[in-house]
Amino acid sequence: MRNFVTLLLLLLLFMSSCDLIKDGLEKEPELTDYDKSLITYFNEIAFGLERGHDVIRKWETDLKIYIGGEPGPELFREVEKTIKIVNELATDGFKVILVNDSLQSNYYFFFGPGTDLAKIYPSLEEYLQSLVGFYSIHHNGMDQIVSGLGYVDITRIDYNKQRSLFIHTLTRSLGLTNVSSRYQKSVFYYEDGYFEDYTQHDKDLIRLMYHRYLHSGMDSVLVNEALVDILLNN
Repeated sequence: MRNFVTLLLLLLLFMSSCDLIKDGLEKEPELTDYDKSLITYFNEIAFGLERGHDVIRKWETDLKIYIGGEPGPELFREVEKTIKIVNELATDGFKVILVNDSLQSNYYFFFGPGTDLAKIYPSLEEYLQSLVGFYSIHHNGMDQIVSGLGYVDITRIDYNKQRSLFIHTLTRSLGLTNVSSRYQKSVFYYEDGYFEDYTQHDKDLIRLMYHRYLHSGMDSVLVNEALVDILLNN
């Protein structure tokens, strides 16, 4: 009888452990609806149509900005604030750094009239007549962004527009180059406008792009595998 009771207890313990294993398998982490929307949005912004390419491009070295023109103290504080946010979101060692020597920079950002910028870049003169803001980035053969130019005309638009344009321009210069009609309050919204700050989607896109699992030259298959891994395990 004692042996029977012992056998019965062992059997119950075995069945209980099987249930625990089964429960554990059923509770494997899954992407939330927000995670899925984030992956969709990342693909739209990082690979989309405006500057369409089939791999991601990002800075693999620090982005060293030299500021030209006269942004004024209030706008300059916004520059510093935005840089701080980006640096806090990046976890792959990437940093945005303000430099005082243009020879040490790899990105020139100009605040001022387009006519003044055209004196430095004559080839842009006609282009600048109709624009109050723009950016241009260049990559090497390994799809790594290596240099860039940004511009906001502070003589033709009000302060709020200047601020919005700077954040929009710098963020797209990170390799998140496309625009979308998906989220109206996003920095990537396709229509010009004002926004108060980065949305959670915006911050997460920067965080994902500058995660150590993502590298320049990765195609959409590799990127999406990495995104799932990041969102489930990091």
